[in-house]
Amino acid sequence: MATIYIISKKDDSLKNLCFVLAAGSIVIGIFYSILNYENTHRKTLDDIDQHRLNHSFTVLCEWHQPTMESNLKIKNCTIKTNIYVMKENQKNFSTYWKMMRMRDLL
Repeated sequence: MATIYIISKKDDSLKNLCFVLAAGSIVIGIFYSILNYENTHRKTLDDIDQHRLNHSFTVLCEWHQPTMESNLKIKNCTIKTNIYVMKENQKNFSTYWKMMRMRDLL
């Protein structure tokens, strides 16, 4: 920047100085925009990771609440007592979907 000012004639020195300052400001603005975008992108990714960790912790804490544990015990008892009904429904369900696929193929 200083070399352009020194090389130029006395009449053009102010014009060249203004041109160099304007071009320099534009370049600095572009670099600032790029750095700001990268910083924002990194911060967004960090916020997403932090939200996932926080949500996982919250879910894990909820699983160990007394009401959730009692519901799981009741669910396990229900499954053990009605396993034959569930297996029968599963067979009927798979047969139903096989019939639906065959109907769609026709």
